[in-house]
Amino acid sequence: MKILHVIDTLNLGGAERVCVTLANLFHSKHYSVTVLELVGGGVLKKSLNPGITIRNLERRNKWNLFTLLRLSKELRSFDVIHIHMRHVYRYVFLANLAARKTLILHDHFNYFPNTFLQKAIFKTLLIRHIYISVDKMGYNWAADVLNLPHKNVFCLPNVIIKERVYAQAKTNKIVLVSNIKPEKNIAFIIPFAQQLLNQHSTLEIDVVGSVLDQGYFEEISNQLKSKSFSNRITFITNETAVQSRLSQYQLGLHFSKLESGPLVLLEYLAQGLPFISYYTGEIAKRLEIELPLFFLSGFNVAAWCKRADEIMQGSVQYANLSVLLEKHNNSEDYFEQCQKIYQRIHS
Repeated sequence: MKILHVIDTLNLGGAERVCVTLANLFHSKHYSVTVLELVGGGVLKKSLNPGITIRNLERRNKWNLFTLLRLSKELRSFDVIHIHMRHVYRYVFLANLAARKTLILHDHFNYFPNTFLQKAIFKTLLIRHIYISVDKMGYNWAADVLNLPHKNVFCLPNVIIKERVYAQAKTNKIVLVSNIKPEKNIAFIIPFAQQLLNQHSTLEIDVVGSVLDQGYFEEISNQLKSKSFSNRITFITNETAVQSRLSQYQLGLHFSKLESGPLVLLEYLAQGLPFISYYTGEIAKRLEIELPLFFLSGFNVAAWCKRADEIMQGSVQYANLSVLLEKHNNSEDYFEQCQKIYQRIHS
């Protein structure tokens, strides 16, 4: 079985990391795996196993007919065509009109359109193909709203690969791991830090993630510069090995209001780091039962700071994080589920 993963670029992001995880998993099981970047240039290439073939379509214009024909020819060589993200799928769908292969859309988005026209378009794009959602909401949308055949609709919650890293000495720091764009609600760092850092004179905060919206980043940076605590907040924007940093921190943060994952919560668990997160996404639903005090349903600054204090001071009792990771992040089960989806293509 020859597997092709298609993505626009392997930059830092949740969909990109899932693509890398799946490619590495199937390569480790001796499958032939190729990753095709439509645009290229992503830094996560170096996270792929060296035995995985990486190709770059080097697309400059999505309406260039010759590029579409090159992609169409590429598709014919593979048994499984696994496409990450909707906008990538739409482009590959056009190229596939000539190749006529069964496609898999791995949907990492957290918004599901419901207007008549939008539903008609998505149903046309997906009716003869396979849809994977990372959460139950997406599964229900595809199966019940779009009325796609249930045999072609799957829910595959995200997993990560736990990295073995050297433990670091604990610092008086907390960390927010998130790419920097408005959808991630990074601006909440301003009122949160203002209150928490005023209460703790030596505490510092690191923000680890790529800048995906330069204007938003500059707006936050300028607001922080006007505060007396700005020198205690550091942005680390070029890190690709996030897990290797986490053992040094006291607490992890997650501010995003709308997520399908979020993978970062599993990364916190993988390195034994307690966290506070806004309650959103499939992973939050799975963890909240056993870690209820790790989640908040609003953005009351005082409530976030109070919970941070309670966790850092050890007054919150919580389950063993390593045990929870094993329970909710089984890569072997993930591989087997995905393998069954691939077998659906030929059944």
